[in-house]
Amino acid sequence: NPIPGIAEQQTMGSPAAILLAVLLAALAYVLRVLRALVWAPHRLERRLRRQGIRGPPRSLISGNGADYGALVAAAQSRPLASFHHAIVGRVAPHYREWAARYGRPFVFWFGPRSWLVFSSPEVAKAALNDSTGTFDKAGNGGGSNPLARQLIGEGLVGLTGEKWAHHRRVISPAFNMERVKGWIPEMSAIASSMLDKWEVQGGTHTEFEIDASKEFQTFSSDVISRVAFGSSYEEGKRVFQLQEEQIKLALLAMRTFYFPGFRCDQLIDSIWVTISSITISFSFS
Repeated sequence: NPIPGIAEQQTMGSPAAILLAVLLAALAYVLRVLRALVWAPHRLERRLRRQGIRGPPRSLISGNGADYGALVAAAQSRPLASFHHAIVGRVAPHYREWAARYGRPFVFWFGPRSWLVFSSPEVAKAALNDSTGTFDKAGNGGGSNPLARQLIGEGLVGLTGEKWAHHRRVISPAFNMERVKGWIPEMSAIASSMLDKWEVQGGTHTEFEIDASKEFQTFSSDVISRVAFGSSYEEGKRVFQLQEEQIKLALLAMRTFYFPGFRCDQLIDSIWVTISSITISFSFS
């Protein structure tokens, strides 16, 4: 027969053991978060400073995300003063601002992840030819914002290692030179159609204005639709509109710091559902 005192002591000890396990798990999680958000970035920042690489002061949680967003918003709120090719201050104002303030190379942060910016061709060549995995691609699965990854998926541009090699082998046959040469008549016809449309728009005017970015985007989309899928741009127009929305949302996601557990907006799900339904309708048409 069990001894009453011992049985009672064991029964009372079980909740305490569970509570202790929960507390230890919570402590381990907190330590991991502190290591990722505080200790590891601080250690890297000190090492970079020893090498003379500086950057804007960072926030503990968002890094320089807020400063980046403010610079981009300010640049896009002002119209271009004149037509020129010096557009870095417009499309990437943080590069110009922080390079002038901290020199090159410099470092800035999105959350706990650092972005090292340099302009040396030798360093760029070393980074592009690196096969050790030291330099991480901005869009790969390990380094990208999960919200952005959910929007754009795992494309060839963002993959590394064996995954990149596998995807490269899969798509290579579709873009061999002889196959691409066969697309030239179709591409030429699409370009001629675009030029004819411009002539109609111009009419008898010696000068007229067009949105070149939009026109060439339509041209590229039409070429892709016809040579790859056998349909015209007009038939796939809704798909390309949704892809534009995808790109905008992905860029917005990459500019923000991701909090684990945060769910994407319903708009993301609706985009994927619509694209899937249109793709299915094309496959059966």
